[in-house]
Amino acid sequence: MQLLLELFNATISREQAQYQELLDRARECIEFIVSQPPIEIPENSPADNAFDPYISRRLNTSVPIRVITLPPLQETWKRVATFLDGLQEMKALVQTHNPTTWEVRVPFR
Repeated sequence: MQLLLELFNATISREQAQYQELLDRARECIEFIVSQPPIEIPENSPADNAFDPYISRRLNTSVPIRVITLPPLQETWKRVATFLDGLQEMKALVQTHNPTTWEVRVPFR
């Protein structure tokens, strides 16, 4: 989580080496987490209280209240890795000095 916050705080155009280092470290963390066996949380564990599936009842929204279900853990890490790929693409675009040379594409992930 801290690495993602540091990535958001970094200025790509001025700190390209540091930005790439943060991206690489974030990818290493994800690879390590994915390579570990999943943690089994026992019933009635305090960890169950870390995420409230009924959080929408506490938020001021115009959306009907519904239970938020978490995706499988592997899918979550896959989405974070895809997000990091997008940040890598953004860094490549920033390094391109002439925007007319950018390849226009819209990935549907």
